[in-house]
Formats: sequence, structure tokens, C-alpha cells
Amino acid sequence: MVTWNMANRWFLAGPTKKKSIRLNGLYPEIVGFDATNTQALMIHDEADPRPNHAYLLTQLVYPEFPVPFGVFRCVEKPTYDDLLNEQIETVIKKEGRGNLKNLLYDDSTWTVQ
Repeated sequence: MVTWNMANRWFLAGPTKKKSIRLNGLYPEIVGFDATNTQALMIHDEADPRPNHAYLLTQLVYPEFPVPFGVFRCVEKPTYDDLLNEQIETVIKKEGRGNLKNLLYDDSTWTVQ
């Protein structure tokens, strides 16, 4: 049994798409799909900044649950190198460009003997 992750849609599974998933506390369970009562059903949101829901989907294992396919998470965040370059630029604006010679011959250096 396979279910496709569709953004902001309920999970529909089974050959007739008449089953869905809801959370019972922290545990997922398979329930019959009722279009008139969808409040408790899980809705997939790949843009959710919290990883909890996407992780839960990765733990759905066949045959107890349908195997989810598709995009689990799609969150726009700055990359490590963008954050690092931004930090370097901020320090340069605040303190100016450093001088390697001054750094090496400063009073705060020591000699290993």
C-alpha cells in the first residue's frame, strides 16, 4: 500500500483511497476516510518549519501502514556558508580588516619550548 505526500492534503491510502491516517496521541493509526469528518486526520505540510511531522512519516512501515512517497520536507533556510560569510562580513564592518602580522606578533602570543 502506497500513499503520495500531497501538500496540504489528507493522506489517502488503499486501492479505493478510502483509508487515511490520524494521530492517536503521538501514535499514527489507520482509519476510514470520511469526507464529512476530516478534523482529526493528518494533513501533510512539507513547508512546516518543525521536523516532527516529516520524521513521523518516515517511521510509517509496511504492512502496518502505507509507505509514504514524495516530498517530506521543503523548508527554505540559509546555508551554513551563507551564515558564516554573513558573520565574517559583520565583524569586518565592525572591527575592520584584520592584520595577520599584528596578530602573530601581538603580546598575547606565546612560544612553545
